[in-house]
Amino acid sequence: PHLEEIYFAGGEPFIMDEYYAILRILTEKKMFHVRLVYNTNFSVTVHKGQDIMKMWDPFESVVVSATLDGIGKRGEYIRNGQQWDQVIRNRERMFEVCPRVTFKLQPTLSVMNVIHFPDLYTDWVSREYIKPCHCGSGLVLDPVEYRIQILPERLKRQGVEKYENTIEKIIRSRSGDCASVLSSFRAALDFMMAQDLTHLIPKFKERTLKLDESRGERFVEVFPELAELMK
Repeated sequence: PHLEEIYFAGGEPFIMDEYYAILRILTEKKMFHVRLVYNTNFSVTVHKGQDIMKMWDPFESVVVSATLDGIGKRGEYIRNGQQWDQVIRNRERMFEVCPRVTFKLQPTLSVMNVIHFPDLYTDWVSREYIKPCHCGSGLVLDPVEYRIQILPERLKRQGVEKYENTIEKIIRSRSGDCASVLSSFRAALDFMMAQDLTHLIPKFKERTLKLDESRGERFVEVFPELAELMK
């Protein structure tokens, strides 16, 4: 009876039977004051006939942090198995079924998406899929060859310029409301510039070629801006 909040991480919570069992117990006990917080890849919202969006309706506070790393083919490559069209449909449906739910972007920044993530953030703010203050980020630390620190200086500078433009265009004018987003972006840039790991580029190339072979994909076709890493 003293429960205040549950944070659901993964695996992927929306395809775990135990998660729905917990939600049913809360509903049966009418504990709708419990705050529900999720970390999800946002690919599946209906599981075995159970519609998660409809189950949220009576709860007072629900926060969904979606681990979306890139737009379209980029996002599908990074999160293999993701269908970007389905992600968009899920977000649109939230406005109809559960508009009170707080939705946030929570990407994991790697060498593959650090440069273009501002495009996703800017696009979703412009579509009003997220509020400008509803974004945070994590960093890939392992495998080391996927850290954003392996990027050559030219690409790092290109990334910095993109984030600075995004900060100037969207974030700075909103003062303290977006302080956490600003802090998250700054921390990522500081981490990227703190160390030169370009000597790991051959290891990145080796691992990526193996993944491409096993999945039938081509990294350079999806990320032409990073083609020099595969030379």
